[in-house]
Amino acid sequence: SRGEGPRNGSGEGKSRFGLPMAMMGFVGMVGRVDGNQRWAALVCQREVDPGATGEGGRAARSEAVRLGQASVIPDSARRWIEEQVARPLFDHFVFGLPYSRAEIEKRFLTEEELAAIEKAEGGEDGNYGTRASWPARKLAAHVDELITSARLEVLSTFPGIEQPGGALYPEFRSEACWRDLWHFVRIVSYAIAAQRTTQFVNPEGLRIMSKLYRAFEVPLDALLCGIETLKLRAVDLNAEDPHAASSVATAFDHLTESLNSIRSLV
Repeated sequence: SRGEGPRNGSGEGKSRFGLPMAMMGFVGMVGRVDGNQRWAALVCQREVDPGATGEGGRAARSEAVRLGQASVIPDSARRWIEEQVARPLFDHFVFGLPYSRAEIEKRFLTEEELAAIEKAEGGEDGNYGTRASWPARKLAAHVDELITSARLEVLSTFPGIEQPGGALYPEFRSEACWRDLWHFVRIVSYAIAAQRTTQFVNPEGLRIMSKLYRAFEVPLDALLCGIETLKLRAVDLNAEDPHAASSVATAFDHLTESLNSIRSLV
């Protein structure tokens, strides 16, 4: 069934997989802890550099969680979050409606929107412009099982990543990772429907995201492992249509290449 993200600007929706689909797509490892809504982004003790990476940062997070000493988001990260909301990874500014509306609401395209796209791209004559949206429909319909497959592959490839000392500990960090994968499927579905599978990443949005991912110590290798699994499973879903399967693979490859470039962005 179609995964359900937020239907409005509240960011309170959840998928059938049970994960919160926060409006803060691509902020990465940001989460809320306890009932008082304290942000626990890095969860480092005060004496630890907020951007600490490696074993020191992981140990600090684990100890801070154990002691209940979750830190607040640094002012610099708050600014980047605001910038990311204004300039998301998906370049909806050049796609126009309905993509812009769906991106703002952080949801998949509706059936009505897909039908309008099909009509604009070729009517009912069966050309590829009309058929291009079918892979997008499949991604939306199967998003939960795609995320489940990606999650299992990440946990198998990176043993202990969800355990104390691991890059996806505590639980809100792993949930944020799976949530980001959900959003990646979402924007790939836009690109496929628009037939722009190599031109949908916003360079400025990617630059901002790179800062957030560095600040929040997002385990990029694990995330890319998840995306590769998403690609393989999504291609399998479209195996009966080589053109559709190729379009899906191309879109995920473009996303992977863009995220890989984060390593060199400042």
